[in-house]
Amino acid sequence: VINTGRVDYNHFHLRNVNLSLNAEIDLNKPVYEAYIKHFSFYERNSGLVLKNLELDAIADTTGVVLNNLYAETSKCEFDVTALIKNINFFGEKPDIYKANLVLNIDAKKFNINELSKFLPSDLPVSGVYAYKISADGKINDLTVNVPNLSSGKSEISFKGYIKNITNDNRYIKVNFKKSK
Repeated sequence: VINTGRVDYNHFHLRNVNLSLNAEIDLNKPVYEAYIKHFSFYERNSGLVLKNLELDAIADTTGVVLNNLYAETSKCEFDVTALIKNINFFGEKPDIYKANLVLNIDAKKFNINELSKFLPSDLPVSGVYAYKISADGKINDLTVNVPNLSSGKSEISFKGYIKNITNDNRYIKVNFKKSK
């Protein structure tokens, strides 16, 4: 197997896998809890090194909560919290369109080239960024706030609205607050 610089999903080769996981799952109850205390590995094809992943997750009949998701690779470090409310994944047909979404990301260091390892082609941007993002709303009506996105000596902040992301009537509006 050749190191291609990308994850090859047909030949996924993990080395040095280390996982510490606690879970509370009773298949007779609609409440699942999982706590990843540490997860690390080296993926041979892409060269990706996951130094640490931590996560607290709870799913029940009212939604899903992801707390304290922390990820660190050799080129990235970020924290994520996410909440999906008003959806029952244990029900017959969960309707994601009616669910309320809340997402917060705090990326101290995010290397776009590291993300490209997971995609079949290169992205039109590159570089290392630090940013904070918060988003809330429904999947087809999201408000996104980026109070700080920086790379090198450049900084920008903006607020945006994303409408109808799942159909052909997509609409994105961005209001820039400041840049330097």
